[in-house]
Amino acid sequence: MLVKICGITNVDDARCVEQAGADFLGCIFVPHSKRCVTSDQAKQIISSLKGDVTPVGVFADQPEKDVCEVVRHVGLPWVQLHGQEEPAYVNRLAGELPGCRFLKAFGFTGKECLDAMLTFYDHLADRDRLFAFLLDGPWGGGQGKSFDWSELTAVINETRYATIKEKLFLAGGLDSQNVQTAVRMVRPLGVDVASGVERGPGRKDPEKVRTFITLAKANG
Repeated sequence: MLVKICGITNVDDARCVEQAGADFLGCIFVPHSKRCVTSDQAKQIISSLKGDVTPVGVFADQPEKDVCEVVRHVGLPWVQLHGQEEPAYVNRLAGELPGCRFLKAFGFTGKECLDAMLTFYDHLADRDRLFAFLLDGPWGGGQGKSFDWSELTAVINETRYATIKEKLFLAGGLDSQNVQTAVRMVRPLGVDVASGVERGPGRKDPEKVRTFITLAKANG
């Protein structure tokens, strides 16, 4: 089970997340986010790492030029797109950022959401560059609210969604109290958490981080 801890805003939290065994660390560059960091802050955060965790830059409906500038300045190897980006947008970014891999977020609204993910995947020029789909609540990211996982499990195991299932990261309202249930029900490739391991917006709680990672990885 892969674990991504998102919304990192400072060096101490980044080191904690890396030492706790997270696979991915997310820095958010979305201006309205409570956890938004500047490219200079992110560069300092990432330069403090030992290389045991993969940094991810999170963007949402931002100009391609701005995304590329941040990625190049910070030295980000992965990009997460958490808005309404179309496949053509990702194709252009992939051309501008040949070293990057991508995660694309969707808000779960039922079976039609999975169909939209399939359509999105089919229109990518280089599907290997898309590492994962991140499935969040229907209200979008950063809300810290879970959604009905039973509704997801009722459809995700259909054969036609096999590609989605093998690339699925689960997000939205996860914490140490529910992550094991979520993992057992959905069996995703990975899980993503921000507010569920915090003591305040953008400030991680080391004990919550360690507990969450341990529990998530105990199930897969």
